[in-house]
Amino acid sequence: MASYGRAQQDARGRAAGSMLAVGALIHFLTVPIALVLFKALVESQAGTSITWDELWNALNVTGYMTLIVLGVGAQIVFGVVAAAGSLFAFRGSSTISIPLIVSGVIGLIFSIVVFGGIVGLIGGVVTAAGGARAKRPAPTMGLPPPYRPPTPPWG
Repeated sequence: MASYGRAQQDARGRAAGSMLAVGALIHFLTVPIALVLFKALVESQAGTSITWDELWNALNVTGYMTLIVLGVGAQIVFGVVAAAGSLFAFRGSSTISIPLIVSGVIGLIFSIVVFGGIVGLIGGVVTAAGGARAKRPAPTMGLPPPYRPPTPPWG
C-alpha cells in the first residue's frame, strides 16, 4: 500500500501531466488559429478576399515568410516540449519542472512578440503552470527532537 506522501505525489503528477497535455494541445492549435486570423487581418486591410497562394506569395516577396515559418516551427516545438513533459509528469518525474517553466515563459513571450497571439500566450501560461505543478514540494520538517537540558559540567 502506498503512503500518503506517495499518493499525493502521484496526484500531483497526474494533475501536472494533464495540464501539460492541454498546454501542448493549445500550442498545436495556435498555428492554424493564428494563420487564419492573420489571413483575415490581411483581407480586411486589402478590402478583398485573397487566396492562400496569394498570401504566401506576398509574404515571400516581402520577406516575412521566414518570420511565419519560424513562428510555426517554434509553436510546434513548444507543443512537443509540453507533450514530452506531460509523459514525464505522468510517470512522477519532477526533474522536468524547471525546464517546463522556462519553456512556458519563453513560449508566452514568443507568442506575444513574434507569432501566436493570445492563444499562444494561454498555451505558454498553461505549460508553465503544469511545470510548476510537477515540481515536488520540499519535504516537511519532522517533529523536533525532545528537549534535553545540557548536562552540567560537574557531572
